[in-house]
Amino acid sequence: MKTKVIWTDREWKQLAQWFIDSGVDIEQYGFSGVVNRAQTAVLPADRHRAVKGVPAALKKEIKQHIFELGVQKRPKDPVTFVPEPPTAAQLSTEDLLVELARRVAKIVDTLVLLGQPQVMISPPVDRGFHPRHNPTPVESAKLKRPRILVVGPKGHQQETLRGRFPSLDLRFVTCEDNPTRCAAGILDEAILWTKFMNHAQQDTIKTLGYATWYANTLDEIEARLKKWCS
Repeated sequence: MKTKVIWTDREWKQLAQWFIDSGVDIEQYGFSGVVNRAQTAVLPADRHRAVKGVPAALKKEIKQHIFELGVQKRPKDPVTFVPEPPTAAQLSTEDLLVELARRVAKIVDTLVLLGQPQVMISPPVDRGFHPRHNPTPVESAKLKRPRILVVGPKGHQQETLRGRFPSLDLRFVTCEDNPTRCAAGILDEAILWTKFMNHAQQDTIKTLGYATWYANTLDEIEARLKKWCS
């Protein structure tokens, strides 16, 4: 049976310093995953601890050491933490899925910008005109519907939202779906229903750089979508 690891004061300070140097907000969502990144970066493998859920006592201890190191607020120009790129063998299955989703989204974005029919259905273009002089793109831009990814709602909930917000281009992902489905190309926003999503999906959306908004209830999702209709 593995002996329980109890961090020394020096190790606590090393973890706190990692948060400071990386410019990571300790209050951000997904604290457990960030702590795992921190201990992987600054502690040897035999000094790692299992972190489950949101350990309030652990967070409090790290915050205290950050305070003692003289940093109470995130610096204006934090030092960006740039880890060494991991090899494929070092990545977990979940990490590989996130990376795959990121690459798929980049390809989809490129195709959308090029107007490829596989991604976006466009009206026929008169090839006698140079695209720069074709008035069709300007016309299409006026009719463009905001594209929103909503993570959480299931079958009948999805249909209800589509019916209530026909002016929006809604894309849906359920909690059970593969994180790669979060790669929806160019988005105006991703709405995450906190009770019905998983961390892999959240990490994928964060990696893809989508603007994100969190909702606690279906009513909050509807309220947010109404703002996109105004």
